[in-house]
Amino acid sequence: MRWQGPGIRIALLTLIVGAVVLTSTLGLSTLSAVRAYVGGEGLWSKGQKEATRSLHRYADTRDPRDFDTYIREIAVPIGDHEARIALQSANPDPNVARRGFIEGRNDSSDVDAMATLFRRFAHFRYMRRAIAIWTEGDGYIARLQLLGDSLHQAVAAHASTARIDSLLTQVDVADARLRPLEDQFSATLGAAARWTQNLIEMVIGLTGLLLVVVGGIFLTREHTRRLLLEEELRQSQKLEAVGQLAGGIAHDLNNILTVVLGNADLLAKTGPEQEDERRSLLGELRDGGRRAAEMVRKLLAFGRRESITLRPVAPGAVVEDLITFLRRILPENIDIRVEAEPQVSPIRADAVALSQILVNLATNARDAMPEGGRFTIGIAQRTLSPGHPHPPDLPPGTYVTIAASDTGHGMDESTRHRIFEPFFTTKPVGQGTGLGLAMVLGLMRQHGGDVSVDTEPARGSTFTLWFPPTSEAPRVEAPAPAPALAGSGAGTILLAEDEPSVRRVAEHALELAGYVVLTAENGKEALEILRARGREIDLVVTDVIMPVMGGRELYAEARAAGFTDVTFLFTSGYTSPGGADRDFHLTPDMHFLRKPWTLNELLDQVAALMLARPVTPSRPPSSTPRPSSRPPA
Repeated sequence: MRWQGPGIRIALLTLIVGAVVLTSTLGLSTLSAVRAYVGGEGLWSKGQKEATRSLHRYADTRDPRDFDTYIREIAVPIGDHEARIALQSANPDPNVARRGFIEGRNDSSDVDAMATLFRRFAHFRYMRRAIAIWTEGDGYIARLQLLGDSLHQAVAAHASTARIDSLLTQVDVADARLRPLEDQFSATLGAAARWTQNLIEMVIGLTGLLLVVVGGIFLTREHTRRLLLEEELRQSQKLEAVGQLAGGIAHDLNNILTVVLGNADLLAKTGPEQEDERRSLLGELRDGGRRAAEMVRKLLAFGRRESITLRPVAPGAVVEDLITFLRRILPENIDIRVEAEPQVSPIRADAVALSQILVNLATNARDAMPEGGRFTIGIAQRTLSPGHPHPPDLPPGTYVTIAASDTGHGMDESTRHRIFEPFFTTKPVGQGTGLGLAMVLGLMRQHGGDVSVDTEPARGSTFTLWFPPTSEAPRVEAPAPAPALAGSGAGTILLAEDEPSVRRVAEHALELAGYVVLTAENGKEALEILRARGREIDLVVTDVIMPVMGGRELYAEARAAGFTDVTFLFTSGYTSPGGADRDFHLTPDMHFLRKPWTLNELLDQVAALMLARPVTPSRPPSSTPRPSSRPPA
């Protein structure tokens, strides 16, 4: 059973608390009744002793008032006796029992609890022992009652002193027999009271511990649930921004595709004698494809769910790359400006996370300027002196700042103090999660920085991101060299790819590089080829996601069939090897090449893996492949 929903949690907690209250009430009621019996035993003992003394006085004084005192005192144990007899009957009469207890001088408020305790716990160890002692004592009380009647008759008949002394001796014997029984009765009920109290304390303690454990589980689950919910909402917000970016990216991709298609048509119209023109057109085709691939990569990276990785980056470069996206998010009536100081140190940051922060601030600025305005990103280097106002909550020193300013309606002081609280939002219901700025603050803290806000009503807002500078230089991606090599590879490659055009390009490129290539449309077909010609195959290049059987299943089946020495190179258009499957992780004998790949990337990866492939005695090793040289485009 899964504990889900506040209703089930509240019901369970209510059940536990109710059990505590019920157990405590029952225990306290039982303990009160036990103590009432202990008190009743004292009254019983007192009545019996006073009755014995009254008989001795009556024998000496012959005064009827002493005998009346005896009658009045002996009525106390007799009343308790009548209550016991009534409660032990098959059909107890509560009125008789109540009257008996009251005649025994028990407090009327304790009588019902005493009767309940007797009926419910008559077979309980302590109660059973106490009732046995009580029954034995009632026998001596009955004996004492008979001796009292005999003494009264002897006094009335002026019997001899010897007769009266004999009766008093028997009275003393009965009294002597009752004293140890009274002590045993008190001790038994005292033990019962202690046992009951210990039980109550144990039950309350265990229930309290249960409450602490259950409460701890609930709090942990609730905290985990809240974190998951926050993560889902953050991801939802990121995907909302991705949706907004998609429109702009579609516009840019259409422009790129126009260039690609146009150049392809022009290339088809050029003749062999126009070699320079053809090379120029092919270069533009290749550049267009790279720009399209880079845009898709950035979009996938923006929406991915991964922990941040800090690397040296130039803040100006990140902002410059993001400006095109921002122009797609913000309406045309909002002017976007970038004001960057010329000499700004690099920072250690995750470029994608920084882009997410700026997109979040840009969308907030858009909502704050429904009628248009200006959104400015300022990049500068500032120094925090000792005793500077907080936030930012950072030590004194030099920091790189990225300020996102708008000319919107601004915020009052009370709103400003709450904007970073999770789920706090000033937007209408359904239009905001209240997690955007909380995410901004969390990401900045992960960067070792902070965020500060300067805002006033009707004067706009400025969010300043504070980053510690770094002396490390950002890594500059070198442009890929133009492919130009002649075939010189050696070995057999099994290529599994469901997309025919991609399969043809890869097959042609590998064959030009000198490899023997076997092709398959899916993992099942590739597995059949592997089983038939496995001794020849040095490397399997497979797409991860394919119909019938994917690359992951192909790998598992191949290993299960005993092909443990064949190297696997996975390719995928997703940003991670498993694609949508987050549980798929690469092992040391797996390798990954992300689409779209260039010929350089594919052939270099294949050449490296062929050089590193294991040599097994089950088949002669292929000749050592030489570095590939690619043919002219």
